[in-house]
Amino acid sequence: MEHNGWVDIINEYGFPIAASSGMAYLVFYVWHWTTTNIKPVLVETHDILIDLVDRVRVCDNDIIRLNTKVNTIVQLRAKILEQEQKELEKKLNSNND
Repeated sequence: MEHNGWVDIINEYGFPIAASSGMAYLVFYVWHWTTTNIKPVLVETHDILIDLVDRVRVCDNDIIRLNTKVNTIVQLRAKILEQEQKELEKKLNSNND
């Protein structure tokens, strides 16, 4: 009768040693799978994330610049309207006199 390889190992070295060897292989397999499959994807994702953060910063700077320009235009427009209103009031006052 032929025995399985694990049965022979357990009979020769005992269950704790065989279980430890199996766990060591499992740890090695998970480490190997992680470094070959997961790590390259993480590196690529990290690079994409850095590019996206840079783009968000550029967009934020553009929004700040545009907001400043719009505020300046609004302030200038308010001054112009105020001056035009004063000129119209002067014309009306001069016509009424």
